Amino acid sequence: EITQRILQLLGYFKVDTAQTISEANIALNQYNYDAIICAYYLGSINGLEYYNQLRVKNNPTPFILFTIDNETASQAQQTGVPFVTKYGDPEKVFTKLSELIKASKQ
Repeated sequence: EITQRILQLLGYFKVDTAQTISEANIALNQYNYDAIICAYYLGSINGLEYYNQLRVKNNPTPFILFTIDNETASQAQQTGVPFVTKYGDPEKVFTKLSELIKASKQ
C-alpha cells in the first residue's frame, strides 16, 4: 500500500492492489493494465513464477518485479524481467519504478 500511495502521489498513475494471486488474476481478467508491479515473495509461488504463469496464459501486460534482495534481482535480470530493488534512496527507487512503468506504456 505504501508503493500505491507514492505512485499515486507522483500523479502519473492509478494503482490497484491485490492481496492474493487469485485477486490479481480476477483483476487482470476484468481490466487492462499498463503494467503489473509484483513483489517476489507471494506465498505459494514467487514473483518470477507468477510472471511465467502470466506468459503461459498469453497475458502480455508488462511486468516489473519489485524486490528486496540482490539475488532475486539477479534472477530477474537473467530471465529478462524488468526489476527495481526496494533498497536505497526512496526517491531514486520510485523514480526508476515510475520510469519503467512509463516505458512499458509506449
